[in-house]
Amino acid sequence: DMHSMNHLGGDWVVLLAEELDEQTARAGLADGRYYFASTRLHGTTADVARVPRIERVTHDAAAGHIAVTATVAGKPIPDRACVWISDGQTVHTGSTLPYRDVTGIGTYVRAEITGDGGTAYTNPFGFVCCEP
Repeated sequence: DMHSMNHLGGDWVVLLAEELDEQTARAGLADGRYYFASTRLHGTTADVARVPRIERVTHDAAAGHIAVTATVAGKPIPDRACVWISDGQTVHTGSTLPYRDVTGIGTYVRAEITGDGGTAYTNPFGFVCCEP
């Protein structure tokens, strides 16, 4: 994932797939089963092995929660390592976002999970709000 040449080699997309073939890759991209990661903002501490790996994202519509499960080198990330961003601002810290109870969420929210060597970023989760 890069937007300019100075991003080369520091950002990448992680495709969540059971198999490595063209059909599975296309389906994963079409279905949004991917996230991106970066070491670029970590300077001399950048280390691909210490970038969080997103293992699971769950949505509980009844409870109004989105939860991210991530690990670094096989160990769960600390809760404080996950921040939720909406409209460029941090709106919540922790691996579970109780979105009905959090103020400041606009039309989307995404998670940034930071490890010692880099950061993993979820794609945005969109919100549609309607007046009754």
